[in-house]
Amino acid sequence: MNYNEAVLYLENSHRFGSKKGHESFGKLMGLLGNPQDKLKAVHVAGTNGKGSTCSMIYYILREQGYKVGLFSSPHLKKYNERILVDGEYIDDFDFARHIEIVKNKVAELFNNESAFFSFFEIITAAAFNYFFEKNVDFAVLEVGLGGRLDSTNIIKNPLVCVISSISIDHTEYLGNTIAEIAKEKGGIIKKNSFTVLYSQSKEVYNIIREICLEKNSRLFYTEDYGIEIVRHDLTGTVFNVKNSFFSYDKISISLCGDYQVFNVCDTLMAVEALREKNIVISDDAVFGGLKKAKIRGRMEIIMKNPLFILEGAHNVEGVDYLNGFLRDFKKSNKKIIMLIGILKDKNCKQMITKLSEFSDTVIFTEAHSKRAMKSENLFEMSCLNGKEVFVEKDFRKAVNLALGVSSVNDCIVCAGSLYLVGDVIGYCDKMESR
Repeated sequence: MNYNEAVLYLENSHRFGSKKGHESFGKLMGLLGNPQDKLKAVHVAGTNGKGSTCSMIYYILREQGYKVGLFSSPHLKKYNERILVDGEYIDDFDFARHIEIVKNKVAELFNNESAFFSFFEIITAAAFNYFFEKNVDFAVLEVGLGGRLDSTNIIKNPLVCVISSISIDHTEYLGNTIAEIAKEKGGIIKKNSFTVLYSQSKEVYNIIREICLEKNSRLFYTEDYGIEIVRHDLTGTVFNVKNSFFSYDKISISLCGDYQVFNVCDTLMAVEALREKNIVISDDAVFGGLKKAKIRGRMEIIMKNPLFILEGAHNVEGVDYLNGFLRDFKKSNKKIIMLIGILKDKNCKQMITKLSEFSDTVIFTEAHSKRAMKSENLFEMSCLNGKEVFVEKDFRKAVNLALGVSSVNDCIVCAGSLYLVGDVIGYCDKMESR
């Protein structure tokens, strides 16, 4: 199997594969030798912020000198981006090799060469196998969807379970209320474990606390992180933090957006939990790792004149975080051009309303995905009186349109879907290489 064949197998799994549950997935992992049980893992769930939290933990552990694997989603340009070891994405050869290993075990399990698991189950199994083969010291694992039924939750004894911000999303799978969603996210909590919870609503706290009590999991949580912002701008944020768990002065992060400060604090809580597990992590590693941490498509600046920002805000809470930045930017009376593409399974109407709140011009477009809501449908459900509005299905033409209607002092923001952000990154990279 070569790389293109591996990708085709994965993409066919979207059509033929379905989540078969932990029992069948467990049998598959058994045929692979249960590599997941031989990893020291940090397991991260949540609605927003889990990707940033995973990235920060990964960089801090690497700064300490450990060999670290990171499994994250979604990818923006290439499937390999989901599997990272020590700063290097899995190469095409190893990617194809490990997908083929999984494919052969799936066929063995069902005695059927045409048998499929879901896309995410297949790539999760490949990641576990690759991390074990690379003999990583730690594996940082981002939950794909939910927690309780997610294929990453096949791990039995993670070092720490981390739960980032929880809000309403993926209601068709996780439930219609915060309480239902919190229970699904809390499904990653294991018996006699350590659990880190992002500072959030009392309702979420009570649900996670109850799960921790049932499973004898020690809960690391504080209502108030004690944050003092020293400086924040488009180059990042400097802040102090002090509470009953930790105290740091002048932490500097390159990630933009005030909301990232809270993700940092969630990460610092995870560091404290790891230290309680006798994992050596120095303050120097904390400062150095946080400074180096980066994640593409989250308040990422790809151009300065005009300012062009990519933000994968893909649900209402994510858009609220983005609006915190746009509100401040708008105070300078500069024009904001919003490039919007959203998936069908999202609360499109509410997201459009919020995304356009501080925008002067709105361009509706589509990611190259079957899940994308059609641009004309986005327009039809919008009510944007007094704003300049365009509909351009082709995201490449939409990018060119945004650049064409902007001046050097304006701000272009692409938001609503990480799939759209990935498409725009790929297109802009090609433009630069010409």
